[in-house]
Amino acid sequence: MPAIATLVIYLSAADAADPGAPVLVRSAQEVLGDQAQVELRTTASELPDSALSNAEPGVDGVANVVWLNSEHRRAAVRCYVGRLHRVVKRELAFDEDADPRERERMLGFVVASLLTPETEQRVEPQAPAEDARAQTKLTEQSPARPAGQHEHFVGMAELVGLGATGIGGSGSGFGASLAGRWLFASSLALRLAAGLRRGDIPEASASSEVDFVGLGLALDSPVTPGSRFSLGGRTSALLLRHEVDHLSADDVVPDRKSRLMPGADAVFEGGFRFSSSAGVVAGVGAELALGHTDVTVKGKEVAEIPALRGLVELGIQARF
Repeated sequence: MPAIATLVIYLSAADAADPGAPVLVRSAQEVLGDQAQVELRTTASELPDSALSNAEPGVDGVANVVWLNSEHRRAAVRCYVGRLHRVVKRELAFDEDADPRERERMLGFVVASLLTPETEQRVEPQAPAEDARAQTKLTEQSPARPAGQHEHFVGMAELVGLGATGIGGSGSGFGASLAGRWLFASSLALRLAAGLRRGDIPEASASSEVDFVGLGLALDSPVTPGSRFSLGGRTSALLLRHEVDHLSADDVVPDRKSRLMPGADAVFEGGFRFSSSAGVVAGVGAELALGHTDVTVKGKEVAEIPALRGLVELGIQARF
């Protein structure tokens, strides 16, 4: 194939003013060689195929690059290849944590590669219906990750602050929990957690502590494909340890009582990911102990820790 004379790349005015635009042009220039001329132009709207194919004399290729979303994670490239007398199309998908300059560099590489002999061999004339299907399905991977290699997480660690309030009795408290999830499916995980919370029981002039461990299932799914927001929920079987400490004026040491009991919880969760591996999670739900706890002082019942408590949670997550 003779040396490329000129490649014209059209961007919107906003994209052309972006600091990454020169990276796109420079990347295309590196692929085509020093003798090629790569020119950047602006357009007010996306150019139709007919406008791309009406190339000026001496122009070997005319490309229109369009970002398909505001996060610059997907881009469409349409390039009229003069020697083939046809418009070739590509769509690129980038990881959300890929460097913006690397995205521009990849775009320049793809635009220029459409004019290389290898590309000509790949786009030999086909039946129109087959050709359309092939063009719309072609994608390129972000340079931040080798082609064909996808992010795959097997687990998640969580640090969660939590609060609880007794429903129909004294059971309020604040605390924290540490949890781990094994992601055995795309949206399902096995969750193991341990934590504690502390609170006061004013009626008994006492303080309370609840320690717990839990094992259960968690469901988490993006609101839409590629969204940073997710919705889900979880349910767990619990082992609870209740402890109450009472100290009055005539007590030398605190009167301390504790008991173990089984329980369960159910929490509705919403999350937001800062990146593919880190984010925040918030939850609201309920905890049920299989039994209530009476608080007695000097033989007199003064309060009750109810079986049902409301829960609120806020924490951070890290995937690995």
